[in-house]
Amino acid sequence: MSQADKDKQTQAVADAATKAKNNIDQATTADGVNDAQATGITDIDSQHVPGTSVDNQKQAAKDAIDKEAAKVTQDIKNDPTLSQADKDKQTQAVADAATKAKNNIDQATTADGVNDAQATGITDIDSQHVPGTSVDNQKQAAKDAIDKEAAKVTQDIKNDPTLSQADKDKQTQAVADAATKAKNNIDQATTADGVNDAQATGITDIDSQHVPGTSVDNQKQAAKDAIDKEAAKVTQDIKNDPTLSQADKDKQTQAVADAATKAKNNIDQATTADGVNDAQATGITDIDSQHVPGTSVDNQKQAAKDAIDKEAAKVTEDIKNDPTLSQADKDKQTQAVADAATKAKNNIDQATNNDQMPSATGITDIDSQHVPGTSVDNQKQAAKDAIDKEAAKVTQDIKNDPTLSQADKDKQTQAVADAATKAKNNIDQATTADGVNSPGNWYH
Repeated sequence: MSQADKDKQTQAVADAATKAKNNIDQATTADGVNDAQATGITDIDSQHVPGTSVDNQKQAAKDAIDKEAAKVTQDIKNDPTLSQADKDKQTQAVADAATKAKNNIDQATTADGVNDAQATGITDIDSQHVPGTSVDNQKQAAKDAIDKEAAKVTQDIKNDPTLSQADKDKQTQAVADAATKAKNNIDQATTADGVNDAQATGITDIDSQHVPGTSVDNQKQAAKDAIDKEAAKVTQDIKNDPTLSQADKDKQTQAVADAATKAKNNIDQATTADGVNDAQATGITDIDSQHVPGTSVDNQKQAAKDAIDKEAAKVTEDIKNDPTLSQADKDKQTQAVADAATKAKNNIDQATNNDQMPSATGITDIDSQHVPGTSVDNQKQAAKDAIDKEAAKVTQDIKNDPTLSQADKDKQTQAVADAATKAKNNIDQATTADGVNSPGNWYH
């Protein structure tokens, strides 16, 4: 029996005793006294009502503990504000509190001890269920964490020297998209675990968007390798270009080498992926621009043949106007010019590149066909010397001719002298070799 029951029944006994004694005081006969006493005794005895056995009370108390533990465990299980880890922890705490309470009940020896152990156990069990913050508050906290992580990763991307601006822009957008997706998933969650899972997945997704490039040093080496490759290609293109002379090829090849060196120096000075890429792109453009093809070989051939024709026409005209040449020499030299021009143009047609274009040789050959004679004055002097020599010879022949009388010799000798004078006058009047050499200048 509990103390409360004891107190209640004790008071009931006192009340019954008082009532009985009052009744005895009211009796006027022996029988009245005896009846009041007997009734009082019966009433007093009836006030003691023993409780159930302590063992039965213990079992009832432990059943109440199990019932409360089951109820609180279910409440914990259904609490959307708790994560599974929290639920597991609180559920275990409930089980431990129930075990402790039942052990305390078993240790009790009285109803009061049982009741105290039960009440303390119920309170302890109830206290193990500690709801979390509201799901809405947890959602806001999770979204704040997503925004914070997104801002951090965005800054990491911005400061990453291994990424080009294009890569940074792409990865930054991917972070923003991942953050939006994560916050949408958080909004869809209905429990703490749902919120936590959406947050964790979102953080992982956001972090995965930052993919650093290869090291800047490795990017520099790759860029310089690309420069060397492009330089080698353009150099080979120049070497194989039939429109360029060897001098042009040498000049352009050197320009390619200089552009490659400049580009690689600029790459070495770069500190970011964009700097490396810009230096590489600029270098490639610079290298490519050094190869400047000449006009087509066919066009060069035509130009060379036109130059041959022009030179041949000029030299032919020079021959034609050369007063030191006889017509026979002019005809011979003019034909030689024509032959040299034909030969030069044939050689030009056989050429397959600029260096094989023999236009310069053809020009030299054409020019060499014009061989001026001695000066007209010198030819005049030579012709007059020949006239004098011939006149002296003929005069001597006349002098030695036994068939002629002295009168005939004198007459013919004078005629020779007159013819010589006339011839030399004609020679002096001549302006060309043909004029000097004209048979009309001679006598018979």
